[in-house]
Amino acid sequence: YRLFMEATGLHDLAAERFMTLDRHDPEEVARVAAELQDAVTTATVPTTLAAEVVGAHRRLVREHPSLYGVAVRSSSVVEDSLSSFAGQFESVLNVDEAGLLDAYKSVVASKFRVGALHYASARGFLQQEIAMPVLVMAMVPAVVSGVAYSREPQCDGCALVTAVRGLAQPIVEGKVVPDRIVVARRGPTRVVEVTAGSRRRALRCEERAGLVETAEDHEASVAALAEEDAIWIADHAWVLEERFGAPQDVEWAMDGDRT
Repeated sequence: YRLFMEATGLHDLAAERFMTLDRHDPEEVARVAAELQDAVTTATVPTTLAAEVVGAHRRLVREHPSLYGVAVRSSSVVEDSLSSFAGQFESVLNVDEAGLLDAYKSVVASKFRVGALHYASARGFLQQEIAMPVLVMAMVPAVVSGVAYSREPQCDGCALVTAVRGLAQPIVEGKVVPDRIVVARRGPTRVVEVTAGSRRRALRCEERAGLVETAEDHEASVAALAEEDAIWIADHAWVLEERFGAPQDVEWAMDGDRT
């Protein structure tokens, strides 16, 4: 991140803009956000960094051969901490090698979105150089996916599992209403409530690269996730809560083999 920002002059540009930014002026914040995002996406990735990224991607593909591309997503050093930026940064899914560097820049550019700048300012981060590492991950060919919460506020001792067919990105972006499955931990672990969502469309990976949205009308009335799978996912959310010592929200995906 620092190599990219410094070698391209973006570090100095951002510092200059933040030095004089009136964070209480929405129009000025929007103008600066657009300028910085455009500067990032049109910059040239330094040769050394580009070679390292592409080389690492090729190793990943050799170790995890798949018909699908990779996920390129944010991993800010303050994201998902007590000052969570969760949901504010970009994730680019099913990316092939040809699109890798553009996806990398898209993720870095999302650090300068209007919402992220407002949040960073409110938390006292605006003047700091918060690094934006970018993760490149092998993708699960998701048949069903969602977000699991180790605590359900309305049910003491319960977890909440949300689910849609295909990829979970529409949940995170608020474009679909997922199924909601509440799993109780006390006594025998069991599903105590299921609420059907509104899942008329699903997002899936195309082979090699790209995403496709498909109609799900014929399956919209059928639960996206079996109850035994919801219990399995809730169990893992509780393990993570114990590991990290705090309630967790966890993105999950399951392939056709239910793994």
